[in-house]
Amino acid sequence: MVCKREEQCVFGEECIFHVGTVLPKCSIFEQKPPIKQTEQEWLQTCNTEQLAEWIVSTNRCKTDHLCSVCRQKWCDKKFVVEWLKQPHEGD
Repeated sequence: MVCKREEQCVFGEECIFHVGTVLPKCSIFEQKPPIKQTEQEWLQTCNTEQLAEWIVSTNRCKTDHLCSVCRQKWCDKKFVVEWLKQPHEGD
């Protein structure tokens, strides 16, 4: 049987204690740091509301001219939510 903590340990396959043994309390076990998500992975976990909030937050207007157009659509969370629910018409 293989150590059940091998994948969680920084020593992993290189550790002699992980080969063919199951140790409930390994004396040299060291937890691997958590793997951080990429921005793409995080975006793909968002639900419609969260994604709409993110889109709106990235569309904050920098000038008054753009704001009048932007507020009508991409700075309006309700608009973005409805847009996200529409069938994709691209490639």
